[in-house]
Amino acid sequence: MIILSGCKKAEPKVSNEVLVMLTNECRARIYLYNYDTGRQYLSDMFDCSYVSMLAIKVVPGKYKVKAETYQGKTVTKTFKKGAYAQTLDIEF
Repeated sequence: MIILSGCKKAEPKVSNEVLVMLTNECRARIYLYNYDTGRQYLSDMFDCSYVSMLAIKVVPGKYKVKAETYQGKTVTKTFKKGAYAQTLDIEF
């Protein structure tokens, strides 16, 4: 008698979710721009007293994110959103 057991690696679920996290800062306004057109995709407020990660829905593509604190600090970075959920750490 031969028993074959197959192992399949669990595939990540397709998701439009990006978890945005701030480092070294507690509050900032997050702006997300479509990289190809330069048009603003969305804007949201991050406040660590309410949440530790900000979940935003983004379709796959290339984006530029800009985070701006009330003290005037600004961080800009680009990222590519794939088909799966991912995290984006913005460090001040």
